[in-house]
Amino acid sequence: MTTMVTELYEALIAAGAPADKATRAAEALTERSSDLAELRADLRELKTQLTAVVTRLAALEARVAALEARMTLVLALNTALLVAVLGGIGKLILH
Repeated sequence: MTTMVTELYEALIAAGAPADKATRAAEALTERSSDLAELRADLRELKTQLTAVVTRLAALEARVAALEARMTLVLALNTALLVAVLGGIGKLILH
C-alpha cells in the first residue's frame, strides 16, 4: 500500500465507507498533495529564473541606453565635421 493520509482514511471508515474505497481515496489525496508540492517547487524555480532574466534585461537596457547616448554624440560630431568640410569645399569653390 502506498503512503496515504491516515486522518482521511479513518474519517471515511468512521463515516461507513468500505476500506478499499477509503484507502484509494486517501492514497489519491496523498498523490495530489505530492503533485502540488512538486508544482510549488517548480514554480519557485521558475520565479528564480524569471528574476535572473529580469536582472539581465535591466542590465541590457542600461547598456542600450549608454550606446544610444554614445551614438548621439558620434552623430553630432560627424554632422559638425561634415558641415566644416563642406564649408571648406564651398570656400575653395567660390574663390
